[in-house]
Amino acid sequence: MNKLLLKALPATALVLICCNETSAQIDPWKYELGIHAGTFIYQGDLTPDKIGSYKTMKPVAGISVARLLTRSFSVKISLLRGNLHGNEARYADPEWRRWRNFQFTNKITEVSAALVWDVLGNNHNSTSGKLSPYLAAGIGYSFMKVHRDWSALNSEYFSPESALMTGLAVDTVTSPPKGLISLPVSAGLKYRFSERLSIGVETTYRISSTDYLDGFSYSGHPTEGDFYFSHTIGLYYNFIRRNRLNCPKF
Repeated sequence: MNKLLLKALPATALVLICCNETSAQIDPWKYELGIHAGTFIYQGDLTPDKIGSYKTMKPVAGISVARLLTRSFSVKISLLRGNLHGNEARYADPEWRRWRNFQFTNKITEVSAALVWDVLGNNHNSTSGKLSPYLAAGIGYSFMKVHRDWSALNSEYFSPESALMTGLAVDTVTSPPKGLISLPVSAGLKYRFSERLSIGVETTYRISSTDYLDGFSYSGHPTEGDFYFSHTIGLYYNFIRRNRLNCPKF
């Protein structure tokens, strides 16, 4: 019996060593922590630009935590905080915008959950130098604090019976929403420069159903909704490995 044990010990030790080394090489990371900074961009009644008001961009910052499910898919929870801003005085064409001269600010705290698809399946690849394009979609809720300002309106330029003035009368007695449900859709690109660290850029567009993101509706374009999107850069850190082989750790 003792002879059998003595013969088995070297083989057992070799198996455990190989198991640990192999596990260290292929065990994937379970979680990814991200910190983000960038800008919120408003798109609505107070800008003639169909791609959004880049003239009134405001900063945004946030954090995210992702659970890496497979090589291609993960679930991400994000928290972003920033401001939206619109100012018609920034636009000379059409001329009436400077006479209407509406402005607003909106302080936004957004919480969202999204399913992320890594197009090339690089979630568990720890090799540096890897580019990873990805797409994401989910649901979000934005806590909002809208401050609208029509004090610079030139009432002599607009007829009292105009759609603007009658619409403004409705808007002034309508409270903007304090919260908003949206469907965020994202596209991004990450670059892994070490086993744990990556850097990435992301654009997210929010699909929503409000026309009071800027505090104005009937005095603007009541048949068209308001939206906002973001451009961010993020730093990502992978942590906590999952042991695929269930080998003992020493």
